Amino acid sequence: MRLDPSFELRAGYIGSLANLMYKGVNVPAFDEIRDSGDVSKNYIIISGQTFTEDSLKCGFATDNAISLNIITTFAKGTGTKKTSEEIANMILDRVYPENGETGITINNFHIWKTRLLMNKTLIDETADQRIITKILTFQHNINSIV
Repeated sequence: MRLDPSFELRAGYIGSLANLMYKGVNVPAFDEIRDSGDVSKNYIIISGQTFTEDSLKCGFATDNAISLNIITTFAKGTGTKKTSEEIANMILDRVYPENGETGITINNFHIWKTRLLMNKTLIDETADQRIITKILTFQHNINSIV
């Protein structure tokens, strides 16, 4: 049976990142779009997801990429990348505990390989804020087990 792992992978990330605390404050993770009522200064958006089929004769497999956007906000003219880097390290401990392994568990699928593909930082300023976004992009090789 061929199953699209997209939703399950995002749900696995939401579960793995639940209760992520930075300096005593929860850093919420959102699926594609931040909740409209959220006022967190630091949060994670799970997005940029793609996959291609990578099947062999023995079953359905996919090569997946997914990005975590770690957004940190400060008053204009203040704040550095350090906050986003410290949150990224906490995420790496949960998602990528050992080289090639994963801390993500998903229903109906087996993640058999994980790699960090990219780590990039973007800095923007609005009229009243500095916004620092650190993007972590992971690659997962996934087999359907149903």
